[in-house]
Amino acid sequence: MNDFFAFLYESFGYINGFSEELYNSGIYVTIGFLMLLITAVGMVTYYYLINHPKFNRWLHWLIVVILLAAINFGIAWAMSDGVIWNNHDLTIPDNYFTSYFVTLSIINALWSAVFSFAFSMAFKWKSINCKYSPF
Repeated sequence: MNDFFAFLYESFGYINGFSEELYNSGIYVTIGFLMLLITAVGMVTYYYLINHPKFNRWLHWLIVVILLAAINFGIAWAMSDGVIWNNHDLTIPDNYFTSYFVTLSIINALWSAVFSFAFSMAFKWKSINCKYSPF
């Protein structure tokens, strides 16, 4: 599983040292599974719990997707930050890996949006009010 999620996250760019550290710690699997779980739960919530005619609009669906992407952005940042700083010497400047954290977090948010669309296609058909959202 580590190779699958490493492929997803490193396909947008391999970062020497940073990517190796995340791969060796196995954090890609944790971030990836959390991203899939949170995205699936978010889509189930939208289609089956919220499931109100007022929310049967593509804009409401987009708000849910953006919210899920933001949550997954934060999770990727926090988890990768914890792994890197626990495994490195404290003499490294605080802002040394910041752009790497942002890159990984943006990639995680983008994959969250892609999987939101995929989960939407899978879950929306049995929804009573939101089956035509986003289209």
